[in-house]
This record gives sequence, C-alpha cells and structure tokens, in this order.
Amino acid sequence: MFTLNAFATFIILLSFTNFVSATDYRLLVNKPSCQTMDQFKFNFETLCPVFETSNTTVYNGGLYFRPGDYQGKNTDTQALVFCTYVNCTDNSIYPVTSELVTSLGGSTT
Repeated sequence: MFTLNAFATFIILLSFTNFVSATDYRLLVNKPSCQTMDQFKFNFETLCPVFETSNTTVYNGGLYFRPGDYQGKNTDTQALVFCTYVNCTDNSIYPVTSELVTSLGGSTT
C-alpha cells in the first residue's frame, strides 16, 4: 500500500503555490530639481489619471508613489513610483511611468 510521508505531501502542496507571480512596476526615479518631494508627489498623483497615452488605454487606478529608494534612503531626492493604464482590447497593463516622470522634469535612474 502506498502512503505519502509528510515531506512528500509538503512538496506536492508547495508545487501548487508556485504558479502565482506578480509584476513589480515600481521605478526608481529622481525628482525634478525645481520641485520639493511634496510638490513632485502632488504633481505625479494629479497628472497620472489624466496623462495622455499613445495607445487605446483607460486609467484604472494604477498609481504608486513612495519617497526614497528601495532601502528607504534618499527620501529628499528619489522616489519609487508607477503609473499604469489598462489596454481596453486585451486588458494588458501599460506603464507610463517613465514618460510621466520625464514630463514633470524628473529622470529615471
């Protein structure tokens, strides 16, 4: 008679959970030199929902802004941000982060 030991059961269950993955759209950017971080955040969050895109997309609430780098440092000069739209035809996600940051006078790292 075949019986599964605890290790084999664990491996089988673990194999079912490895199919989930998420895309990290965050981008490390430098704020514009002519703006404070608060001004940059306000402008980014205000412009993201109405930013002109080049394809047939709609804004679907894909917005993130956090001052600082991946370690939480450089909060006065850098931020982790993203702004995404959803393509109407195939529901693919279209990031406009680089274009938006550049239009505000910032730069990507």
